[in-house]
Amino acid sequence: MATDTNINELLERYFHDNHTPEEYAQLLAYFGEKSYTKEAQELLYKAMISDELTTEVSEDRLEYVTEGALLVLQQRIKPVKATLIRRLLPYVAAAVLILLGGWLYFYINTNNLPNNHMHASISNPTEPGKESATLTLSNGQKIHLTNISNGNVAIESGVIITKSADGQLIYESGRDVSDIGGINTLTTNNGETYTIVLPDGSKVWLNAASRLTYSSGLDKQLIRKVQLHGEAYFEVAKDKEHPFIVQVADQEIEVLGTHFNVNAYSDEPRTSTTLIEGSVKITSGGENKIIKPGEQAYTKNGRMHVHKVDIESVKDWKEGEFYFDNVDLKVAMRKISRWYNIHIEYDDSISDGMLVGGWISRNTRLTDVLELIESSGLVHLKLTGQTIYVSR
Repeated sequence: MATDTNINELLERYFHDNHTPEEYAQLLAYFGEKSYTKEAQELLYKAMISDELTTEVSEDRLEYVTEGALLVLQQRIKPVKATLIRRLLPYVAAAVLILLGGWLYFYINTNNLPNNHMHASISNPTEPGKESATLTLSNGQKIHLTNISNGNVAIESGVIITKSADGQLIYESGRDVSDIGGINTLTTNNGETYTIVLPDGSKVWLNAASRLTYSSGLDKQLIRKVQLHGEAYFEVAKDKEHPFIVQVADQEIEVLGTHFNVNAYSDEPRTSTTLIEGSVKITSGGENKIIKPGEQAYTKNGRMHVHKVDIESVKDWKEGEFYFDNVDLKVAMRKISRWYNIHIEYDDSISDGMLVGGWISRNTRLTDVLELIESSGLVHLKLTGQTIYVSR
């Protein structure tokens, strides 16, 4: 972490528009670190009081403004991963310009509270989704995983199902396995996500509004086969003798051991499989394709296509983020809808193909996410009850 002296110098260069991309990254990392709250506020204050636009502002007013600025900064900026700094820089830089520039000086001359600084039409502080899911056993019993304590969840045909301290669902074959093959289903609603370790050791992150169906004796099968509706990220345990197959509506993905993401929501225009590492073979409509890391195979109108993609925009949800890099507005809004359990209505003025950009944590309130979308100036968003109205 940079020293206070260095950050103070960086702030001064920032205010005078004399900074480098690397210095931007240092500022973002500093202000995203909650343990530096007091020091960060003091540095913001010192930088502002030395700026010519604030020389006539009272000391009390400056303290109020810096406190509010720091609050908003920490709501929007968390420590940036090194691999993302350059890619996210244009969007984060724009946010900082608003927050430390126009936003800051606006509050010097008004009495608005920091939490109300943007569009009055966005007034519902809807909270983000959470780790939650429902497990349905082969006998039809439903177990709501948020309502049970850590430890044993169930024992089915000799298979022990437990909930770990960090909330994961874990399957382990017991000593006396009498009847392997019971079908289990893990389901998430809108606003829910969950992580499961399957009987063969494969790890799966299940996104909101999704369903994963598998055998409780998956590790005993010649072919490890699961079915998916919705979206999931897979880290498949290597086993050359027992292929792992994911079945979705328009594709069948076969792997030996690899990391990949599958998006098979029924309300999306296409089914897509994105490879992170390893190799997979995808079958769709009689076609077979093998894709490489960084490639995505998608099926649309019965045809399969392969193209390169930005992996960060695919696995952002698994990392707890919304990463919109030239993403179609309606695709972005569907992601938001599932995570916050919100309905979306579009005005006739909203056409397909409108692109948005930005990055924000999925752990922030809905209002913060909507403000990010609105900051593009392309659309106006109005949140009424559980519905977002989108217009030009």
